[in-house]
Amino acid sequence: MEQDSVTITINQKEGSIGSTESRSIEEVTRPVVMTLNSVSSTLEKFLTPKKRSIIYGILVTLIIVSIVFSFPESQDSPRLKRLVSLFGMFVFIIMTFAASVHRQHVQWNTISTAILLQFLLALFVFRTSVGHDLFRWVSAFVETFLHNAYYGSEFVFGTTAANAGTFALNVFPALIFFASVVQMLYYLGTIQWVLSKVSVVFIYLLGISGAESVVAIASVSCCENPLLIQPLLRRLTKSEIHQIMTSGFATISGSVLYGYISMGVSGQALLTSCIMSIPCSVAISKLRYPETEISETKEKIQVHVDEETTNLLQAAGKGADIGIKISFLILANIISILAILYATNQFLTWLGNFVNINELTLQLITGYIFVPIAWLIGADNKDLVLVGRLMATKIWSNEFIAFQQLTNEYKGQLTLRSELVSTYALCGFANFGSVGMQVGVMGALAPTRLDDISQLAISALICGSLSTWLSAAVAEFFPEGHSMGQKVSVKCWACGKVDTYSVTEPTARSMPSKPKTTKTKGSDEKPVSTEYYELLGISHTATQDDIKKAYRKMAIKYHPDKNRNDPTAEDKFKKLSEAYQVLSDPKLRKRYNEVGEENGVRPDGGFGKFLYTGFGFVDIIGEISIGKDMREALETAEEEEGDPETFTAEEKAAKEVQKVEAEQARNLIRIKRVEILCQKLIEKLNLYTPNTEQQFIETVKKEAEDLKLENHGVELLHTIGYIYNMKVNQYSSKKFAFGLGGMFHSMKEKGYIFSQTVGTLRTAYDLQSTFGELQKAEENGITEEEKAKLEEAAAIKGLQAIWRGSKLEIEGVLRDVCDEVLNDDKCSKEEISKRLHALRIIGTLYQSVIADPEPAAH
Repeated sequence: MEQDSVTITINQKEGSIGSTESRSIEEVTRPVVMTLNSVSSTLEKFLTPKKRSIIYGILVTLIIVSIVFSFPESQDSPRLKRLVSLFGMFVFIIMTFAASVHRQHVQWNTISTAILLQFLLALFVFRTSVGHDLFRWVSAFVETFLHNAYYGSEFVFGTTAANAGTFALNVFPALIFFASVVQMLYYLGTIQWVLSKVSVVFIYLLGISGAESVVAIASVSCCENPLLIQPLLRRLTKSEIHQIMTSGFATISGSVLYGYISMGVSGQALLTSCIMSIPCSVAISKLRYPETEISETKEKIQVHVDEETTNLLQAAGKGADIGIKISFLILANIISILAILYATNQFLTWLGNFVNINELTLQLITGYIFVPIAWLIGADNKDLVLVGRLMATKIWSNEFIAFQQLTNEYKGQLTLRSELVSTYALCGFANFGSVGMQVGVMGALAPTRLDDISQLAISALICGSLSTWLSAAVAEFFPEGHSMGQKVSVKCWACGKVDTYSVTEPTARSMPSKPKTTKTKGSDEKPVSTEYYELLGISHTATQDDIKKAYRKMAIKYHPDKNRNDPTAEDKFKKLSEAYQVLSDPKLRKRYNEVGEENGVRPDGGFGKFLYTGFGFVDIIGEISIGKDMREALETAEEEEGDPETFTAEEKAAKEVQKVEAEQARNLIRIKRVEILCQKLIEKLNLYTPNTEQQFIETVKKEAEDLKLENHGVELLHTIGYIYNMKVNQYSSKKFAFGLGGMFHSMKEKGYIFSQTVGTLRTAYDLQSTFGELQKAEENGITEEEKAKLEEAAAIKGLQAIWRGSKLEIEGVLRDVCDEVLNDDKCSKEEISKRLHALRIIGTLYQSVIADPEPAAH
């Protein structure tokens, strides 16, 4: 049966200067045209194609070097390491050129453009928020999309087998599913259209043929790529065959991507590596095997279209057929290669015992051989041997086994930098098992070219490996922002001075000195003030346990919910919270004893720390930070307004760094808060067992009855219970109706967050409006009584705004805690199921709490 092709021909036409204009215009423009032609011919004589290629290559090198070293040095990305990776990059290129089959035919413009394109892609991904977010979204989408294969596997093999986590049941269903989707997209014409459009860019930029461009852009796997140009395979040049095979070895298949992700490998790193390796594979292949023949697809794009497929369902079935064949091919390949590898290692181990070398294996031998390459791609010195062994495992076995070692056996042994470059270096099908697959598939599609394919296979394998190593070296160039412990260099725009600041802990903010009242200094035995002690009804010699018990007793007594007819209850409770916060902190208590409240003691976070939560909620939601954040913001504004002097450029730069450090510190505090709350929630959930369910329920009920006596206790319990139940429902519905249940609860959660955020903003806006009315009324002149009423209204709205903000913060923390607890990889499914049940019990009981009836008015 005849096969049709989708063909797009790119014609390049030379521009010419016509003579259709009037004689006067021709006479005016003739001298200009003659001058331009003269300059152009002179430049062409002086700048031969070889010289132009050299100048272009130097420019590309300068661009790369200048950008690489323009980023500030940090602990995770020292310039010396970048220099090593840059040196490794040039070493790989020089090695390939030295081994070139036709060095005199190398097109350096193609090489320079391909390397520059790879570099710019890395720059886009690592150093722009758009690129980073785009690849992170694509990675998440691919992972979620390919996970749908699980439901087909679960139906065929059962839940137990589908959850067994074996290589075959994790990878092969996703591969079959992906192959079906690809064939359906082929039938609809989607892939042909995308390839034809994107490949044009490669043809123009890199000067490669249409066949090479199509396969390089597709790169869906080393076995599937040739299917796109099946009718052309027998007429390809040797350079084109070499390029097509190199592209397959330098990238990984979308169909097996989910298998890697399920092992714990970063999906974003895998996708980025594949994209970066596409132009890199072109550069390396064209260095090793330059084009010396005339290609039939030069400046043309031809994508094979199968006319045998008549409908979408047939296309899906055909894809499944291709997927199952590839799955069994991979399965047979892995079994045979691993068996041969283990047999070889057994022989080497037996041989090594005669010369006192324990456990002598191919991986051990070649692992040490790969140590210099691991150094060249930027791995840390202490990890060179381990990274070398991973690279050796990938070559001799396959990337699956290497990634398994990376995520399991070597987990925690490698630094983040070494783990990153290892991920990029392993991301490709360049192994001896894939050589057999590559030769077998391409040989079956083009039997007349089997000799050429076999001859070029090992060369393409090495070039594919070099491409992934180059991608790893390029990835090392780009540090992804600053983190705690790094050094941040800030250059002054005015004087050019560079100051380095450590982002380790927040820099103490220098505050304008304020006059303080001079008083006699007190001591712990004889405090200057005893007001806080009197509020709690204790003596100044009270222990921490006495202070805690006294606060609990007084907080219940003066709780605003218990004293709704007392307008001063809120202020009393606020003062109690401040007193407890000062006296429960040994440093603040000592300072209070020495100088008193009005001479320097300011509780960290003010009443916001316990006013809205009470002591009893600390183990559930932690300490609210909104009060502290508001105080710091006010202090910053006060400092900036109170300093009459104009800040210098250095001071402005220092203040910017202080803001960054303060934000880093707040993030660390939140992370630590979530970590502690996770531990406490897990301890509480572990009290539940099916046999002690009733006892667990009674314990939670008693806890809820105590907690509802705290300030805003009932509302807080309802909020916590709602978050717990929402997270339980969301997690339990992930596998319901092909994931639609989890999607519904996720959307419901986002809607709830949006509504709460809008409510908080509305409260803040009301507060701002009230302050505006108060200010306008004062300007127009009002009585003291009217002013007092407006101030009271502003105070009430201010407390409401702080409460809404605190509630929003609490809900965000609780969501993070529940996500950590319910997605714990260390727990079995049975343990997660117990946690879900226990969390639902707590959430339901918290939401069912009812406030005590108000006391009757006398």
